[in-house]
Amino acid sequence: MDTPKITSLLDSPIADPTLYSRLKVRALVADMAACGHYRILNPAWYLRKYGADIECFQHCSTKQLLEGDIIIAQRQYDRNVANTLLADCIKAGKLVIYEADDNFNAIVPSSPVFGIYHTEGRLVVINSLVKNLHGLTVSTQELAGDYSFARAVEVLPNSIDFEMRDWTWMPEEKDPNFVYLLYTGGSTHQGDLPTICEPVRIILKKYPHVKLALFTSVHTAEKIVQEWELPTEQIQMVHPVSFKEYPKYLGWGDIGLVPLENTRFNAAKSNLRYLEMAARSIPVVSSAVPPYSMTIRNGKNGMTAQNTREWVEAISYLVENQDRRREIGALAYRTVKDEFDMAKNVHMWPRAWKAIADVTSGRAAPRRWPVLYGRVGRNSPCPCGCGKKYKACETYPAYGR
Repeated sequence: MDTPKITSLLDSPIADPTLYSRLKVRALVADMAACGHYRILNPAWYLRKYGADIECFQHCSTKQLLEGDIIIAQRQYDRNVANTLLADCIKAGKLVIYEADDNFNAIVPSSPVFGIYHTEGRLVVINSLVKNLHGLTVSTQELAGDYSFARAVEVLPNSIDFEMRDWTWMPEEKDPNFVYLLYTGGSTHQGDLPTICEPVRIILKKYPHVKLALFTSVHTAEKIVQEWELPTEQIQMVHPVSFKEYPKYLGWGDIGLVPLENTRFNAAKSNLRYLEMAARSIPVVSSAVPPYSMTIRNGKNGMTAQNTREWVEAISYLVENQDRRREIGALAYRTVKDEFDMAKNVHMWPRAWKAIADVTSGRAAPRRWPVLYGRVGRNSPCPCGCGKKYKACETYPAYGR
């Protein structure tokens, strides 16, 4: 593969943000929801403040892509796009980088998006791009280890855009006499919900002044209420809103709930739900799954739980101790401002691009990331939940076979 002819900025140490005016980046964005914003659109907005020339597209011509020195392809799986990236863009001497914030190989069969990636050869296209483009950027170390077959991998943590959206607004109709447990999540996390079914039942029965705020689709919310047999008078529906409005409606929460099954897919996901709630000073109780368990210092800036008893104890503690609830929420906010503020972290993006360029040109060796998910025996049940032995699963990435 030819060494990409990239801007001279990436041939020098990136220390002075004023040098970003030399950056010419073109990015293909997968969607205009959270994934597209946190991984592409938001960092682009911050880098433009330093004068970087960055344009983002959902659909564009090859000519438009070739106007950039660096090309980012986020979650792309279309064969025509892949051919453009692998042939035209690389042939033209561009630095072409794939961007992923999920382990697509480990999506569980019960997920509603499983069929999207496991039909029409889309997973094959993704893995081919990860393997053959100049490099890959991901959101977590766990994900970097899962994609160790890429030529170069750099970690860019999801960060909060405090300057772009309103993270302070509070709903006027929120009743101050109640404590609100907040669950927010899309359809891809329905398989994680049973984790908190019994704890929520126990808490709502134990504390009449506690409500469960369901910030999700109407279908998912109604399904939770009916199947879990929850008292409707203790349910607060918070209907989905646009990405721009999303931080405002997190204001419904007093205690955030982040249930996650310990699967390889979830173990490689980012701590985004914690970051979003912590940005509103909401104390979070999360499953003890990385990277949440690596961000949360249990009992200080959040709480983790691994079974029904621990979930009930953690939630009860926060319900009964308002002062501690506020203290933990304040420490969570400080964690995000110190470590996950996009204004501070945006410089990691061009540094990552430079690191990939250095590997491609032979100036540096690729960074090696360990596979951090627990070992699975060949004859053990596959963690993806398909019911087969690990050695027989066609969909789970059997590294080390």
